[in-house]
Amino acid sequence: MRILFSRATPEQMQVRASAFYNSLGYFGKILESIRYEPPRSRRIFMRHAWLQLVHEGTLLAQAVLGTKEIPAGKQRELEVAARLFMAARRISPDPVAWYDKNAASMNFLYDAATQWQDKTEASTEQMLKIGPFTVHNTIGLSGPDLEGIKTAIEKVVSGIQTSAVPGISSILYGDIMIVGRISQSKNVAWYYPNEDTLYVRHFGNAGVDEVQTTGHELGHRYWLKFMPGALKIAWHVHHNQISGKTPSYSMPNAGEPMPLKIKGIKGYPTILKIENQKYWFEAPLGRDPQPHLLAVPVMAIARALADEKRKIGFPTRYAAKNAEEHFCESLGLRIAGQLKDEHLKAFEVLAENKNPLITAGYGAQRMAGTYVRISREDLETWLATIPMHSKWSLMQGRVGTYLLPLSDVVAVKLSSTIGSNDDAMGRVMASMQLSLISTVTKQVLNKKAQGQNHFARTTNWQKNWKEGVERMRDAYQKSQGFYDALAMITDREKYQKDLLALIESSPTWKENTFLADLHKRVEQGGILTKNQEDALNRAIERAPKPLSPDTEALIERYRSLYRAAQGANDRWLMDFLTSAVVPAAKAGRPLSPRQQEVLDKNLARYRVAARHLA
Repeated sequence: MRILFSRATPEQMQVRASAFYNSLGYFGKILESIRYEPPRSRRIFMRHAWLQLVHEGTLLAQAVLGTKEIPAGKQRELEVAARLFMAARRISPDPVAWYDKNAASMNFLYDAATQWQDKTEASTEQMLKIGPFTVHNTIGLSGPDLEGIKTAIEKVVSGIQTSAVPGISSILYGDIMIVGRISQSKNVAWYYPNEDTLYVRHFGNAGVDEVQTTGHELGHRYWLKFMPGALKIAWHVHHNQISGKTPSYSMPNAGEPMPLKIKGIKGYPTILKIENQKYWFEAPLGRDPQPHLLAVPVMAIARALADEKRKIGFPTRYAAKNAEEHFCESLGLRIAGQLKDEHLKAFEVLAENKNPLITAGYGAQRMAGTYVRISREDLETWLATIPMHSKWSLMQGRVGTYLLPLSDVVAVKLSSTIGSNDDAMGRVMASMQLSLISTVTKQVLNKKAQGQNHFARTTNWQKNWKEGVERMRDAYQKSQGFYDALAMITDREKYQKDLLALIESSPTWKENTFLADLHKRVEQGGILTKNQEDALNRAIERAPKPLSPDTEALIERYRSLYRAAQGANDRWLMDFLTSAVVPAAKAGRPLSPRQQEVLDKNLARYRVAARHLA
């Protein structure tokens, strides 16, 4: 179950807390098994468990921030615990040290989810209404600090409502979380599209930057969820026109300061010389106080200067990143009253639906020429052309989601935007997505193999979508045994315990290279293919079994006879004991009458009594 919004029901909170607790236990168990491995090995072994823990921790932190009433004095601890997951970008170089340092924060987050009381509408200090938004005061602001954020939000709401951007008032809803530093330290606000929630840092006043940044982040909600396709296309054209302009610039000469910052040198260094197609500078080297020469290729400087000059054509340098950021920067600046005249005019022409190309139907015509409507019949007719293990089926309870079986337990899940009205929804992007899933547990086994984030409904959709399905099939076939085994596992923890117990049932598993390798693989969270499991079962069957006390005593009697035969240099009897008598005793198999007769005569001959028998 996935929480789509910050606020969670008690059942959702219980699911999130349980998932986090299991991930934390799994992480700790693997970590203890490799605690004394080299740091690089620990990082490699822990990557999967770390990603899972951060994912579950992020969902739980978001749910706690949105749902739980924060006790007095606990705001700072919650901020630290939430930042631990929500700001995570890459696995720590030493996951053991990371875990030991942050274990208290992880336990704190779990206790907050399971023990703190839920917010109520009556708890006005922590949850209040500002215009159309429900604002969660998670850090206990009051007085002028809280008033500054209220004013900023009110200015943003007013700026959006007075804008003529088509349908933009649709973004005025939902939760705004007032938090401490959770994401990057310089961010005033940030938007999480997966849960559709805006986070705002405490900024003390409602200045231009705060209003602009808050409006920018709400612009992402409009771009991703509400912006008409024709307008988005027109804005892409506008962005590309600015990006495609060839900027004019002059290259600096020797003796002049470099107009760019050079990595490894503070400030803007003076150019010593230009030689061998390189710029030369004086630069420090480590802690050595003496300067050293640093060379940078002329072409690299030329590209960097061109890029810097290109950014001048945008409202801000950050707006040059892509069309989405360009739109959000323009919207935020317009709300704050800071969008310069040349950019304001372009924004009004494009975003406020005054573009003659759009009003004349160009955008709609372009969409119609590039994108097509796909009915349920079209999609299912196409599905019939895809070779599969068995016939496709609709996923139970999901409209427009199909299962394409690759085996009895693995299928490609095709999630389309075909609605219950048998027609395609209005979204241009993300018309179809693929993932490899288990038909037993419905869990995703591989999503990245589709090769791209989504498949649009372009005119050649049948060819493109088929290639995506074939990539998923190829990924499955390359590791068929692995995926089939993974698909059957309903409880990873129980699977691991059962396999480890099976391996350890062999008394000599540590001396058996094959069994020891499998044990290490399973202990580190690995999955065994069916062939590996079959080989494991055969190895366990062939492995020596623990002997009963009676059998041990009987074999010890035969060893005494062997030593007596060895003393008499009776080679035949020694061979008879090792090849026939002892193996039969270990297997619990009786000797033939003739073999038993020969054994009894030799026991009497060498006077080996039955004193070892119980």
